[in-house]
Amino acid sequence: MRRRSLMLSAAGALLPMGMPGNSRAQAGPRTYAVLSLVGDRIDIVTFQLATGSSLDRNVHRQVPLGDGVFDESALEAAKTALEKSDAGAQVQLFAVSAPSLFDNQQRLVEGGKLSLPAAIDAAVRADGATHLLLITKYRSEAAMSAEKGHLGAGKLEGLGFYVDHVTMTRRSDTDEIGEGFIAPFVYIKASLFDLKSSLLLREQSMTGSHVRSASRAENSSDPWDALTPAAKVSMLRSLIEQEIARVVPELVSH
Repeated sequence: MRRRSLMLSAAGALLPMGMPGNSRAQAGPRTYAVLSLVGDRIDIVTFQLATGSSLDRNVHRQVPLGDGVFDESALEAAKTALEKSDAGAQVQLFAVSAPSLFDNQQRLVEGGKLSLPAAIDAAVRADGATHLLLITKYRSEAAMSAEKGHLGAGKLEGLGFYVDHVTMTRRSDTDEIGEGFIAPFVYIKASLFDLKSSLLLREQSMTGSHVRSASRAENSSDPWDALTPAAKVSMLRSLIEQEIARVVPELVSH
C-alpha cells in the first residue's frame, strides 16, 4: 500500500504533506484514491416544537473545525475497509483544506460523472489511481436510533449533535427517566468512481446516530451535559468508523 496525503490551500495550490509507503509495483488490480469532505464543521441541532408546517424549525448552530480530525477518521476507516475488502489493493489518502470544496458538494457529481476542481482531479489521478472513493455529506430526515424506534424531526446533514430538551427518555442501564436527549449523528455518503471514465459506479448513504438520555448528565438537567467533551469527539469518530466499515465492502464487492 502507498499512502499519500495532500492539502489544498485556499489559493488552490496543492501542498504535499508527506508520501510514506511502498512502491506502486506492489499495487493490486485496483488503486484507490480516497477523499473525505465531511469534517470542516459540526452542526449542533436543537429541536423546536412546531405544528402545521413541514419546514425545519430546529435551530442549527454551525461550529467550524480546523484540525481535520473527523476527515482523518473517515480516511483511516476507508483505508482499513478497502484493504480488507480488496486484497492487494493500493490505497492513497487525500486531505483538503479549501473551504469552498466542502460547500455545495452536489456539484462534484454532474450527470453521474465526477466533476472535481482541476487541481484535485489531477492530484487523485497522479499516481495511477483507478478508482476514487469520495466521502461527502448527506442530507436527510432526522431519525435518531433509539431503543424503541427512531426519534427526531427536521433535516440533518454531515456531522453533529441533535439536542432535544422535551422528549422523555430512559437510561438503558438504570431505567432512570430523563427529560430530553443528545444524539451524535453522522449523515454522510460514500461514492465509488471509475477514474478512467469518471463514471459513478455505486454509492451508499450513512445515517448513524446514538441517543443518550439526559438522565446521564451529572449535576445538570441539560441533555448537552450527558456527554463530556471528550466523549462527544470519541462518539462521532466511532460512528464514522462504524458506518464506513459497514458500507465500503458493499461498494467494492461488485
